[in-house]
Amino acid sequence: MYLADHAGSIRLLNITTGGIKTVLTGLTAPQGLTALDGRLYVSDTGNLCDLIAQLPGTDAEISRCRVIRPEAKLRALLERVNARILSYRIAPDGSLDQPQVVVEGLVVTNRHHSAHGLANDGRYIYASIGHPEERVRPNGGFFHRQAPPFLAASGRRADLMGTIARFQPGDTEVAVWAAGLRNTYGISITPDGTIYGADNDQQDGIQLLPAGGVERHY
Repeated sequence: MYLADHAGSIRLLNITTGGIKTVLTGLTAPQGLTALDGRLYVSDTGNLCDLIAQLPGTDAEISRCRVIRPEAKLRALLERVNARILSYRIAPDGSLDQPQVVVEGLVVTNRHHSAHGLANDGRYIYASIGHPEERVRPNGGFFHRQAPPFLAASGRRADLMGTIARFQPGDTEVAVWAAGLRNTYGISITPDGTIYGADNDQQDGIQLLPAGGVERHY
């Protein structure tokens, strides 16, 4: 069993003996793991913490990799951060080889608002990708459904904000399977193919619409 921690490591647990070993380090905040066809897929917030450390006046935020204020600093972060979904070939002893980048340029404002859970149904891999929160009034929960134009101009994958995307092993592009979400932290797939997820949409946030089917927004 593979386990991820917020220290940026992937560990391998032998569920028979209870032994555990570290098989990968150097990630920022791996939040999702799933294995399919001999590869381990990992979602990670990429260079987020390094970028926060480079911004002036953010000492208190570095260890938590939290959202940056004021907005000028937030924009500088959003234009450069590169959250990703990676895949690793699983060796017979459980070790992992060099990563392949499946998706990159995912938008993130802190370690909790980016690529989250991963799951697979034996054919497709599903990735829940969060929407950065942007409060627009004191104690309010509003956030903008559409991404600021500068994000797309900077090469960030603003089209995947607040979605569940899916792809197959070997795909070079992902399809939006569901949209209109905020941050669906974990997803799980039942044997009949139903996908469940826990979304932390607030009362003043995005309202979900009736399901429109696979690869359509709802």
